[in-house]
Amino acid sequence: MNDTCPLYNPNGTCKCRICKQVHSIDMDKEYATVIRMMRLTDLYMKFEKELPRKNYWEKFIG
Repeated sequence: MNDTCPLYNPNGTCKCRICKQVHSIDMDKEYATVIRMMRLTDLYMKFEKELPRKNYWEKFIG
């Protein structure tokens, strides 16, 4: 990557084969999606730590 690559420099003048695809991505939307996934992951990890482990199948099997 150099200073003309749109992945490194959004105002770059690169003419490579992925340039059009990089410019067509809505970065704000993609960033919001990543943030949402990170929050869900953090929430699931918090639940995993704080909730007691319980085997809910015991009453059906036993």
